[in-house]
Amino acid sequence: MEQYDRRFQAETTPTKELMKESYRAVIWHSWRLAVYGALAALCLWRAGRNIYLAFYWNSRGWEEALGDYLPYGLYFLLLAGAAIYMFLFMPALSARRYMKRLASIFGDAASLTVSYRFDEEQLHSQDSTGQKIDTAYGQFVAVRETDNCIVLQRKMSMFHVLDKSKIQGGALEDFKAFLQEKMPGAKFHWKQDV
Repeated sequence: MEQYDRRFQAETTPTKELMKESYRAVIWHSWRLAVYGALAALCLWRAGRNIYLAFYWNSRGWEEALGDYLPYGLYFLLLAGAAIYMFLFMPALSARRYMKRLASIFGDAASLTVSYRFDEEQLHSQDSTGQKIDTAYGQFVAVRETDNCIVLQRKMSMFHVLDKSKIQGGALEDFKAFLQEKMPGAKFHWKQDV
């Protein structure tokens, strides 16, 4: 395997579609989505089981059984709604808010470009306004690949979005190998080619 003496570079212009895709990648692996889904399934099971037992084993009417166990059904609807909202609607809303914030700061969000440079020690990023951020590779907790981007997730749900089509310095597979070498503590979620 070749040594990574050269630097990889990428340039990304945030778009609503790219940000939506990256938010969805981060949210899909969020512990909150798993917790909401598990609690919703537990509430649905508990409500259904208790209504069944009350109606068939205790010979109670539907009104009495539903009155006793209706809260479990409401908890299920609330938790299932939260999980569905997080997965279906939250990425689009978050991307829209992010693009509005960029537009309010820079005037035109399409004019903002972020350049990323990967060297042996850390990731250097600089936007078109001159703001620089250096991030040590050890600060990344997850790397997620989607159809159009690679999301480098840092602690506290902060992340960098790289447009896959703009990565320079080698093939995409070489870049992935470089990230795996430099970020041994991160979890990698690569897109499987079908």
